Amino acid sequence: MRKPSLIIQIRFLGKVFGILVVLNILFLARSLAAPPLEKHIESITSNFKVPDAQPQKLSESENTSHEKVIEIIQDLIGRTDVPKDQPEKPQEIDVSDIPLKKEESPPVIEQEKGDDINGSPADSSELLSAPTEVEEEQNEDNKGSDSSQSIPDPAIVPDTKNKEVQVQESAKSEVKGESEQESGLIDMGDGKKYEQSIVSLKVNYEESDILSTILKDQSNNLLVLAEDMTPFDIKEEYLDRTVVNLNDKKYINLTFLNGIKYNLDSGNLALDITIPAEQMKKQYFNTTQNPVTNDIYGKSAQGAFLNYDLVLSRNENTTYASALNDFNYFTDKGVLFNSFFLKKEVNDIVFIKAKSRKKIDTQLTRLETNWTFDNVNEMARWRIGDSLTKAADWSGSTRFVGLQYSTNFSVRPDLITHPLANFQGRADLPTIFDVYANNLPIYHGESKTGDFEVANLPVITGKGELVVKTQDITGVVRTITMPYYSSPSLLKAGLADYSFEAGIARKDFGLTSNRYKDFVTSANYRYGMNDYWTSAVHFEMLKNYSSIGTTHDVQLGNYGLISTSIASNIYKVTNAQKGSLGYNYQTDRYNFNITVSKAGKNYSDIYNALAKTSTEPSYQTSVGYNHEKFGSIFVGFLYFFQTMAILKVNVSKLSQLLIIKISLKIPHLILQLGRI
Repeated sequence: MRKPSLIIQIRFLGKVFGILVVLNILFLARSLAAPPLEKHIESITSNFKVPDAQPQKLSESENTSHEKVIEIIQDLIGRTDVPKDQPEKPQEIDVSDIPLKKEESPPVIEQEKGDDINGSPADSSELLSAPTEVEEEQNEDNKGSDSSQSIPDPAIVPDTKNKEVQVQESAKSEVKGESEQESGLIDMGDGKKYEQSIVSLKVNYEESDILSTILKDQSNNLLVLAEDMTPFDIKEEYLDRTVVNLNDKKYINLTFLNGIKYNLDSGNLALDITIPAEQMKKQYFNTTQNPVTNDIYGKSAQGAFLNYDLVLSRNENTTYASALNDFNYFTDKGVLFNSFFLKKEVNDIVFIKAKSRKKIDTQLTRLETNWTFDNVNEMARWRIGDSLTKAADWSGSTRFVGLQYSTNFSVRPDLITHPLANFQGRADLPTIFDVYANNLPIYHGESKTGDFEVANLPVITGKGELVVKTQDITGVVRTITMPYYSSPSLLKAGLADYSFEAGIARKDFGLTSNRYKDFVTSANYRYGMNDYWTSAVHFEMLKNYSSIGTTHDVQLGNYGLISTSIASNIYKVTNAQKGSLGYNYQTDRYNFNITVSKAGKNYSDIYNALAKTSTEPSYQTSVGYNHEKFGSIFVGFLYFFQTMAILKVNVSKLSQLLIIKISLKIPHLILQLGRI
């Protein structure tokens, strides 16, 4: 009995639940039909409008009949007669029975100042109250119903709209940034967009390990970092013409450089640049530039040695025995040098009369004693003791005891003091070259594109020819012949040769050991003005007499060397001058030299016991010939006047001297013949 009553109760509760659902639908239809609420819902729907989505609105038609709703309720109530055996089917509501009203969504209007974010005026209380009432009704109707439809809360519309706009703008910026990043465009701060790449550089066919960051703008202008172009030895003034500063870095705009050619291989990430040869820095090749190392100094040692020469001579009645000896003691602080001359006179040994023998005489004379210290770094020499002053072209030298400070190039055997041959050229392509002198190879080098100079080629002195053979990277071979002239009388540009002395003059050298008299001082300084001109100045003083003069050696291209000098006594200037002019020419086989000098009647050679010099001109000339197989021949001739004092009267005597020297090259023998 209890089971039927339970079924009836369940059916009754189901009918009540169905009535509540129908009432909920009815209230919902009425709320949708209300004009103010419909308008506001349309506004809300337009605000939530998503692009590419077409929202649909369900609105109740004004012609919906009330009878249709009652009919639906009756159908629900009538379901109580359904048998227990049959499954209960819920009544389906066909949405097609409810007429649909499609309306176009109004366009979204941006919020203006003075309006709220929903597009309504800020002072409109009528529109603000409607959503609140709907919200309250909505909350009441939604209690206990899972199938009811919810109306969006207008209170969250502003945040949702702003969030949507921000999301869209952020999405656009991200898409824009991604597109720029994918295309390689960057902003360097000057308002332009650049395509950035990292490529390997190749300049004038010269490979490098440099990976350079390059920029390319929308006008196809190509920019390269200035610091990446520095290792290629390009002239700065050429690159500075198109410098562009971007983000505190210097770039070179290759597009606007005159004469430049470049090829950007994007596939291999390589940039090949060709710079004009005249815009490259000059290359220098110094063939004899050897750095000073500790090997040149050698190792310091301490010791002593003795050199000697023994001579035995005989005349008609006397036999002489002589010896020239020098003793040397050396340490790392210098060298002690002492030389002396020993001579002994011996009569013939005759046993007929022992008493007839003469007494044996022995002569011992000290020559020089000094202490010498050489400074290898400065190529300078300090000497204390006996020494010899430096001579000039127009003056001689004298012996003295005192202090001397001078250059000493002999401590640097690797140094060549006179200018050597050099040549200049230009390579349009990377080139290798070989230099020959007298058919012998003397240098091999490689030149990059641009001007180059090869200096200090080791050649023989005098006139000669250089043969240069070049071959570029395309295989083109060229041969160039260039004449040169090298003179040992010149100094290299910037090289100085000097000597300063002060002390007491030596008298009767070789005859007496310790005779010194009169104060003497001397200074000589030579300087290479350039590779074609060497200038010298000389000063000397003995007692109260002094002289000063200058000498200039000038190379006449490849045609020899000319030398001029002029000097004057200081205390007596009138007619106390002396001048000379000389010319020298030398080849590998021939040599020729001539010098002419003339002095005033009051000019005195203070190192020659104040002897007066003849006013007549003097001549000195020589000619030589050298054959590589047979030997050489030399002929010299001197023509001068010698002034002599006879009975307190100066008399000029003509002196002529002819020197002939022949050297023959015989296998394993050199024969020298001379005639005076």
